[in-house]
Amino acid sequence: DYVKREIRETGQLIEEITGESPVLFRPPYGVSNPHIAKAVRGLGYKTIGWSLRSLDTILDKEKIKSRIYIRLGSGKVILLHDNRKTTVDILQELISHCRSSGYIFSGIREMLGIKPYRDKI
Repeated sequence: DYVKREIRETGQLIEEITGESPVLFRPPYGVSNPHIAKAVRGLGYKTIGWSLRSLDTILDKEKIKSRIYIRLGSGKVILLHDNRKTTVDILQELISHCRSSGYIFSGIREMLGIKPYRDKI
């Protein structure tokens, strides 16, 4: 019940701020358990995560880039943290590299065919 309440209240707050009611849920630290999974399903959410960890919280700039470049592929969701200076410092280079390698950036809706928000009634 506690997990459901937190997810529900967070969804309501997101809707108040953005005008959109979320359908997607990313568990804290990307870690779920049976209780979280049951609450997410019960509230009609879909769990989403990433498929490529950059390890930008522990690696230096060159190792982050190398890790990402080696693992790039179609449909990858790359985990990057916006509160890390190293990530901010290399982001433009990462984007340029991906584009020059033929990749395009898209939202979850386009990439995975998942609607991120509930239809408005």
